[in-house]
Amino acid sequence: MSREDAVKAFPYDVDEKERSTTARIHTEYLLSTSAVNALTSKFMEIFNSNLDQQDALVEGTEVDLYDWLWRQVFRASTTALCGSKLLEMYPDFGVEYQIWEENMLGMLFGTPRLFARQAYAARDSTVRKLERWLEEGYRHSPANGEDLDWEPYFGAKVVRKRHEFYKQQGLSIHAQAGFDLIFLAGILSNATPATGWLLLHLLSPTSPEGFRGQVMDELRSAQRGDGSVDIPALTRLPLLNSAFQEVLRLYVDLLVVRQVDNSTSLGSHSVRQGEQIMAPSWMTHRNPDFFDRPNEFQPDRFLKRNAEALKGRFFPFGGGHYQCPGRIFARQEVLGTIAVLLLNFDIDFVSFVDRGSGTKAPGTASFPTLRRNYAGNQVVGIDGDMRVRIRRKTKPAN
Repeated sequence: MSREDAVKAFPYDVDEKERSTTARIHTEYLLSTSAVNALTSKFMEIFNSNLDQQDALVEGTEVDLYDWLWRQVFRASTTALCGSKLLEMYPDFGVEYQIWEENMLGMLFGTPRLFARQAYAARDSTVRKLERWLEEGYRHSPANGEDLDWEPYFGAKVVRKRHEFYKQQGLSIHAQAGFDLIFLAGILSNATPATGWLLLHLLSPTSPEGFRGQVMDELRSAQRGDGSVDIPALTRLPLLNSAFQEVLRLYVDLLVVRQVDNSTSLGSHSVRQGEQIMAPSWMTHRNPDFFDRPNEFQPDRFLKRNAEALKGRFFPFGGGHYQCPGRIFARQEVLGTIAVLLLNFDIDFVSFVDRGSGTKAPGTASFPTLRRNYAGNQVVGIDGDMRVRIRRKTKPAN
C-alpha cells in the first residue's frame, strides 16, 4: 500500500472506545466462542461438501497428500472467511496465491523484484483480483449482512467488520485488497502446514507404533451418531491435542518481537530504550534443557507436561496481548480436518515423494523435511510429500 494508506491503516491516535480497530475486531470475531464456532462450522460444511463432490474418492485414487490437502483446505478456508464469490470469480486464485505465500518473507525482507519476478507478479495479480472482488462485493453485499454469520459476497463477520474499518480509515481499494491478502495469509499460512505435518506423522510408517490407532480410538469417541464431528469434543482429546502441540513445538519458527520501553540489562547484555529484542521460538522449543530429545516427534510429549512447566518454554502463537488472534480457529480447523479425513476415508501409505524431482523414495527413509526459508516464517513449510491411496469408507447399511 502507499505511504498515505499505511498511515491510515496503522494509526497511532484511534480512540478505541469510540472507533473500531483491528484488535477489537479480532477479539470479538476471532476469539469469542460463538464467532469461532460459527466460522469453524462453515469451514467444516464447505470442506465436507468439497470432498463429497470428488467422485474419484469413491473408487479410490492415489494423490500426493500435502499437495492435495493444501487445495482442499485453501478452498474451504477461503470460502468460509471471504464468501463463495471470490473463488467463483477467480477459480485459479489459489495458484497465484500459493506462489506469493511461499515467497512472502523474502519480499518482506526486501528481495528486489529483479530476483523474484514470479513472486511479485503473483502478488500483484492477487491484489488486482481482490480489488475487483471488493468492488463487486460492495455493490451486492446485503445491507443487513451484519446480522448473518456468513454471506456469499464477503463471507464471515470478521471480514465484513474489517471492511467497515477500511471505510472508517478511508483506505483506497488497492490498500484494502492488500490488507485482505495479508489477513488471508495470517489464517491460511500456518493452519494448513500444521494440518499437513500432523497428518503426515499420523500416516507415516516412521511414527511410533500404535500412534495412529490410539488417535483413531479418540476420534471415534468424538463422532456423533449421524457421522458428524463434535468439535468441542475434539479439542479435549488428550493424545490428538498433545500431537498437535508437538507439531507446533517442532515446526513453528516464530520471532516474538518487543520494543524496549526502558533501558535494562538481560544477563550480560544491555538493551536501550527504543531498541527491539526478539525471542525466537525455534531455539527455545528445541532446547534440550527444556525438552528431552528435542528434534524427535513424540506425540505424547505434552501428556506429561503441565502448563506451569511450559511457562516461557512453549509459545507457538506468541505471547501476551499480541498472541495470534486466529489461534482458536486454527486449532479447530486443524483438528476438524484431521477428524473428517481419518474417520471418513481409508488412507494408506504408498511412498514418500521428493518435491524437487517428483521421484518416489523407497522404504521409509525420506520423510518430508523443512522447506528452506527465512527465520520467523511461523509454521515451517513442507519440503517433500507422501504418496497415499485414499478411498471413501463404505457407510454401513441401516
